[in-house]
Amino acid sequence: MLTDEMRKRHDSKEEKYLSSRTSMRDSSSRGQTKTGRLPKPIVLIIGAALLFGFVYYGPFDFLSLSSNTHYVIIIDAGSTGSRIHVFTLKEAGSDGYKLIKDDFYPLEPGLSSYGKDPKQAAQSLKPLLDFAHQKVPVDSHHHTVVKVKATAGLRILSEEVASNILKEVEKFVQSNYKFKTLPQLAQIMDGTDEGLFAWISLNYFLDDWEPVPMKTAALDLGGGSFQLIFETESQEQLPVEAKSNVLTIPVAGMTRNVYVRSYLGMGLKEARKKLLKKIQIDGAEVLTSPCLPEKYEGDWEHGGASFKIQGSSSSSYENCLNSVEETFSGAITPINELLTKDLYAFSYIYDKAKDGGLVSGVEGSVVTVQDFARIAQDACRSQLINQRFQCLDTVYINYLFARAFKLPADFRMHVVKKVNGEEISWALGAAFKEMDERKLS
Repeated sequence: MLTDEMRKRHDSKEEKYLSSRTSMRDSSSRGQTKTGRLPKPIVLIIGAALLFGFVYYGPFDFLSLSSNTHYVIIIDAGSTGSRIHVFTLKEAGSDGYKLIKDDFYPLEPGLSSYGKDPKQAAQSLKPLLDFAHQKVPVDSHHHTVVKVKATAGLRILSEEVASNILKEVEKFVQSNYKFKTLPQLAQIMDGTDEGLFAWISLNYFLDDWEPVPMKTAALDLGGGSFQLIFETESQEQLPVEAKSNVLTIPVAGMTRNVYVRSYLGMGLKEARKKLLKKIQIDGAEVLTSPCLPEKYEGDWEHGGASFKIQGSSSSSYENCLNSVEETFSGAITPINELLTKDLYAFSYIYDKAKDGGLVSGVEGSVVTVQDFARIAQDACRSQLINQRFQCLDTVYINYLFARAFKLPADFRMHVVKKVNGEEISWALGAAFKEMDERKLS
């Protein structure tokens, strides 16, 4: 369960400034000599230090440098790769923690690719853990928590295979590093937590923690699943089957009703697997789809297996959309309240929007549902061999928005990779939770 510590300080700039001025006056009066004056060289040094600190850190950050520094290591073991976040956090009094730095390093493939060799799966994390070893000061290693949280990639493996991988990961970390290892060092994270933590991270970076209903919704499209999260203001108006997905939790100083749903098996990579149909060609099994370029032939690796894939003579936008509709019809219940939310879409949604020319910089831009329909039509018409999945992927994303959730063509959303310079991920929310549990233990 989340606690009130999971929030960002939201004092106004004026309050922070006045607070810092008061603090400076108090400390100045305490530090005077008996004559009431400091030697001129010391005054100049202190003045320069204060100026540098205020310019570089800002009033609040600079004055909080004396706070305790904590490190939390989170490894996001996803379906397509593993990514490490080494978070540097400072205590912010009653407001929980302030993120100072996120050292990030990704690698591929993911743990699920090593289903037949659990030891190799564990050893694949060595570059990430070595990276953390360098980023965390040596004298902080023994009390720096490391957690490996696997998502949809391991959820879709058999329980035995996934368990063997996680056991080997725990052994590897404990045998080779001096980080603090708690029970369940490596575990499969529930999709609900994944979505909730991503929403918390998003609101943190948006500084959207005022004690009023939050208007922000998050849609995080991963490889194995996707998550939809928002605070509901009218729980009674939700579809009957959606009400069980509402959690009542304390966030940012008040109890909130948060809708969070994880759609396992509907991430982008899993959608591809479902849309690629098996056929026999010259006695060999091949996967094909009208969503692939007609003249394409090649290999595709997914979940530790390799497949032969090729295009279809029926390749077109209309046929691809029909295939998606037939495959996923009825899997998603539309939620009218989503129309009132400020939707942020990220992960693979950003990647595919960028490939289609909808967004450029990492901060993304505001796009419409119709924009996704347009780049999907363009991709299917272009038949580009070097973008073999662009038609399939963008048609699927457009299907989610336009037909599954029934968002109007002119519905506007933020498609982003970063917010205020920080990459959106569930890992920061998970780090806050680890710090809260450490306080309570």
